Amino acid sequence: MTNANETSASLFAWMPFYSELATKLLAFKNNRKTLLSRLQAVFDDHPNLDFPAFDGIPDDIDPFTVFAFVNRGLSRENATLTCAGFKRAFGLASEVPELFPGLPRMDNRNVYFFRSREHRGDDVDKLRQAFEAALTLANDDTEAHRRTFAEAFDAALALPGIKWNLTTGLFWIRPSFYLSLDGINRWAIDECSLLGEAPSKMLHACKDTPPDGIAYLSLRDEAVKAIKASDTYTGIPDFSYRSWVKAQEVNEQNKRLKKCPDDEAQHSAKRYWLVAPGYYGEYWDQFQAENMVAIGWKDIGDPLQYESRQEIQKKLKEVYPSEHEPSNNSRAIWQFVHEIKPGDVVYVKGGRNLVYGRGIVTSDFIYSPENAEMPNLRRVSWTSVQERKTDWNLPVKTLTVYEAGSDKAASLEGLFENEDDFPEETARYAKEDFLNEVFMDEERVDRLLSLVEYKRNVILQGPPGVGKTFLARRLAKLAMGEHDDSRIEFVQFHQSYAYEDFVMGLRPTAEGGFELRTGAFYDFCKKAADDPDRTYYFIIDEINRGNLSKIFGELFMLIEGDKRGQSVRLLYRDEQFSVPANLRLIGLMNTADRSLAMLDYALRRRFAFFELAPAFENERLKDELKEQGTPALEKLVAAIGRLNSEITDDESLGRGFAVGHSCLFGHDGKLVNDDHLADIVEFELVPLIEEYWFDNPEQIRHWEAELRKALA
Repeated sequence: MTNANETSASLFAWMPFYSELATKLLAFKNNRKTLLSRLQAVFDDHPNLDFPAFDGIPDDIDPFTVFAFVNRGLSRENATLTCAGFKRAFGLASEVPELFPGLPRMDNRNVYFFRSREHRGDDVDKLRQAFEAALTLANDDTEAHRRTFAEAFDAALALPGIKWNLTTGLFWIRPSFYLSLDGINRWAIDECSLLGEAPSKMLHACKDTPPDGIAYLSLRDEAVKAIKASDTYTGIPDFSYRSWVKAQEVNEQNKRLKKCPDDEAQHSAKRYWLVAPGYYGEYWDQFQAENMVAIGWKDIGDPLQYESRQEIQKKLKEVYPSEHEPSNNSRAIWQFVHEIKPGDVVYVKGGRNLVYGRGIVTSDFIYSPENAEMPNLRRVSWTSVQERKTDWNLPVKTLTVYEAGSDKAASLEGLFENEDDFPEETARYAKEDFLNEVFMDEERVDRLLSLVEYKRNVILQGPPGVGKTFLARRLAKLAMGEHDDSRIEFVQFHQSYAYEDFVMGLRPTAEGGFELRTGAFYDFCKKAADDPDRTYYFIIDEINRGNLSKIFGELFMLIEGDKRGQSVRLLYRDEQFSVPANLRLIGLMNTADRSLAMLDYALRRRFAFFELAPAFENERLKDELKEQGTPALEKLVAAIGRLNSEITDDESLGRGFAVGHSCLFGHDGKLVNDDHLADIVEFELVPLIEEYWFDNPEQIRHWEAELRKALA
């Protein structure tokens, strides 16, 4: 992005290039194979540019997606490189643009306007027809062309997940004629009324649903009329740019309003931290769900007990004797505990060239032994959980610090340079996305969605390893129809979890006193209540491990579906509080937890219970095993199937103790290779058998032999 004081010529230098590119793409209507080969050549010529990943290399493409290849999460330099490649590939005469100020962009996960091969149908044809009709209308604005455009627009708009993105695509191809209704422009037109009363009313009437073709053209006409009557804007692109500038100004103002008294001092000392979420990104989902970053080395205990980095290093050598000199590790622990400050920026990395997300540190150091493998943590407010690729290698150590003003800090910030704008359209998440990620048939998915909406409180129950946590977050996204983590909150109950953590309570301060702090459920209810037109999802892991009556307190009654909106007075504050009607509760419960008593009737009455079972009989899993599995893996799956039958038939166990399918998958979500099968048997399945049949050594020996025989 660029500053508001750039000259008009440089601000809109991209327009002739975009318009010429759109015209050139018309010629490939019946020759899309050539179009794809030219696009592939653009990315092959530049090692820093990746062909946007989606369902493998595509075998078809629409023109809007071609434009999205530039207008996505790229740095300015890479966007210019892509345009230069397009210039060569399509013989364009226009100058390659170097600035793209205020241009609406797509989420990197949402670049393709059409669906995967399996579900695509005639998506590409409908999008191309809308593209052609749009160019015809922009070149010759007649009633006949308007009718043709409206029909093509409506057909494309009906495609799953397109929503407002279609209007953004129209703006890219003919920016002087079409109005993008991206998030910033909708905010500027509707909430700020920058184009006056008529466009604001028309857009407000749409609410969250894009207008049809006729209504879109009417709104566009009113907007053009207002722009022409204004002394402020030179045209649609200028209005779009100035809306973006205003959004930036409002965001900066909001930031200043939120600053605490000593925030200027904190800001001047801000540092940038790169942290690894365990091996192979294994804790990244937890980092997102619980708004935190964390590091391990649990065996040294509370690191606050050590007075120097040298003491930490000495302890590391003692408890991890096989390690080399642990200087990097001792430095990482010391910095994480003593040097990171609230207000610092943190990035979470994955491997050498991937950044999972960016956040702002919001807490001092917290030692949390309940968080078994990663007990050293800090709270974070995530500004982005959208993956970014780097064109340089990231360091391999757990924690790295970059000072403000350094080249690496600037490069990392550049990856997220547009994150302070008003949010772009969130990536769509449809049923086919859910079915591609979760081993569940469509009929059960529909039933579960219906249950969540009807009952409002649902518990997903099943044995360990059936994917309850994985499924819960995706269930919320499916119900929303989009990736929007801001409307999902995740907590985990345990024996020490209390009302004070969940709703509100007194907490000690650094000065030795106490202050009243609100909890996760209170804050999320307030957030949902402020946005009544959208649904919010509160996920509680290990819900049966907490004392529900103690944790919910006086709110236990209010979570019932027919009590939503009713209020009670809170225990710690003279405040009437209610659980909003647009909040859904999803609890997760392990049925194999022997340490827990049966749930009381009060809980069962307030929740519906949906059972999840191992998915070894699921057709998609069977297909995946057939396509990607090995003979050894197939034998092990068959042995686990027999073991589960034995467990189910055992009166002291039952189906709630069956072995889940997640043991077959690595942290990358892919089936494990043969190198890891012996570890699964020896360190996951055998200990489980020994626990289940601790009083039956013969049964243990039998199943140990059966599982090991499968790998012989």
